Amino acid sequence: MDQHAPISMLICGNDRSDPLRRLRSYLDTIPHLHTDVSRKLPTDPSQWQVIVCGPETQSDEQIERLTGHVRSGGGWLMFVDPAVRTIPSLFGTRPEPGGPACEMRVLFGKHDHPMAVRLPDAIYIQGHFQPLVLDSDDAEMILYTDWRSAHRAVLVMRSH
Repeated sequence: MDQHAPISMLICGNDRSDPLRRLRSYLDTIPHLHTDVSRKLPTDPSQWQVIVCGPETQSDEQIERLTGHVRSGGGWLMFVDPAVRTIPSLFGTRPEPGGPACEMRVLFGKHDHPMAVRLPDAIYIQGHFQPLVLDSDDAEMILYTDWRSAHRAVLVMRSH
């Protein structure tokens, strides 16, 4: 069994929201992850390696704090829902108008991606279709779904 270095993660926002609740349930099964939950973003997020937040974390001050966290080596994962119109430019992507509730088959954009090595080739999820458009050359589509005969990004990563 592979040994992984511990990772500290803060899930910030309404932990009763369905996506955050489902993610936390999954993350709690991973032994090397230590997750904390806070309704509000702390003034100093530096004690966590990764900050996960819902779409309600959108004030200019919060975005500035999280951008600083990323620039100093931390990670920031942001959930987007159909109500979100913009994403901070740091992500190198933007949301398109949300689609209907549906079941989607989600696949990895690259079969040799480190996450793809350990996870199933494809999973089926239920939720609202929320496509992302890559706006930056260094933004990478990690997960996609097929929608109207085209690959549409649903998880994007951009390194800094």
